[in-house]
Amino acid sequence: MSLHEKQDIRALDSIIRRERMPKVLLHELAAKKYATFLAESLSPAAANNPGNLNLPPLSYYRRPRRKRQRPDMAKPLPIFHVPTSGPTEGSHVHQFAPEWRKPMSVEPEQIGAFFKPGKGIIEPTLQPPPELRMAGIQGKDLNQGYLNYVEPDSTSSTSEIAEMLDETPGLEREEEAAHFITYRNNLNKILVTPYSKQKWEMEVFKEGGVIYLEVVMTNRNQGKLDRTSYWGRRFETLCVLGVEGARLDELQRGPGDLPRPSYCGLYRSRLGSHNLLMGAEIDACRPGDPGRFVEIKTTRLIRDSKDEQIFKKHKTLKYWAQCYLAGVRDIVLGYRDDHGIVRDVKSWTTDGLVESVDKNKHWDKDVCLNFADRCLSFLKDNVDEGLRYSFKYLEPFDHLTLEQLAPQPMAAGGVSAATAGAGAGAVPGAPPGGGVGAGYA
Repeated sequence: MSLHEKQDIRALDSIIRRERMPKVLLHELAAKKYATFLAESLSPAAANNPGNLNLPPLSYYRRPRRKRQRPDMAKPLPIFHVPTSGPTEGSHVHQFAPEWRKPMSVEPEQIGAFFKPGKGIIEPTLQPPPELRMAGIQGKDLNQGYLNYVEPDSTSSTSEIAEMLDETPGLEREEEAAHFITYRNNLNKILVTPYSKQKWEMEVFKEGGVIYLEVVMTNRNQGKLDRTSYWGRRFETLCVLGVEGARLDELQRGPGDLPRPSYCGLYRSRLGSHNLLMGAEIDACRPGDPGRFVEIKTTRLIRDSKDEQIFKKHKTLKYWAQCYLAGVRDIVLGYRDDHGIVRDVKSWTTDGLVESVDKNKHWDKDVCLNFADRCLSFLKDNVDEGLRYSFKYLEPFDHLTLEQLAPQPMAAGGVSAATAGAGAGAVPGAPPGGGVGAGYA
């Protein structure tokens, strides 16, 4: 080895130590670059004084990474971020940017109705829902009939709405004008999401330019009903059939039968730029006023300030969302104790629920409506024709994901065979709805 070569090696070693360069010189490409650099820059004089060298940047010596080509790699899941909904530290005030509080409204218009006597069966009707029968309910035990009660399979799909449109004269064109077709249950979930930490999931697909939202039933909505949910069923039955009528209905009904045919309204509505067609179960109407619909609910007795805060932050939001979407103006609320005994019955209006809460401490209806508007826009942008998706809200509850599902044959009406049959897969953790047929309300 010549003297100059030894000097070059010592100079290189000095440069590496001083610059703390990684040992990439062993790599063939880096070695070639160094050889070029040495030929052009190093001389015996420079080797004796390496501090005077103008070294290239460190990236010069690093091998450029090649991106691995994976043609089978799935696209990243589309994500829709949920706005900040938690109160700031040391405060109970929810922080939302002004654009989330822009005033919005929904004006639903009923265009039809049908009874649902069983799974997959609809009977178009011109009748109103049943009238309230409130006499003698206070003090009643809601546990009556629980041990023999079997929750019927009330799985529903948008194919029923499509069938309703096809069978009702004058409604054939409604489906063509709609952007979304769904049962109210799915819109309820979306509407309360900015203030909710409860999991939910729905199936989504597009056919003929229309996006269909399918209800995904939960474990808690199948099989044996938990006792508190049964109390809600029982209270509704008492309010609709009356005390004596409910007793006779229980004697005549077989295990697993629906207590009574569910009345569903079909609504045309608009949220922002989205045209909606929605089916919604209606519990009852005011006596003598068939156009004034009523939602029937139960809640635990409010005993202290903590119970009151839970009622205002969570219960009132769910009640408002369910009523507002279908234009239901009245709510009959049964207050029960921890043993299922009705201790009080009160009536609320949907507007009264909004006025009873602080929009900063509890919830703001405009935040909910703006969120739903953007959420539907997100689906428009990401759902492709002929594909099925799972639309989910899961922990850590800061975003929604849209995941493409494996292809399945489509049944009549556009619904997937899985949804049209036994229903979609179970998703634990989603809250059960209220009233008979709550899985699709």
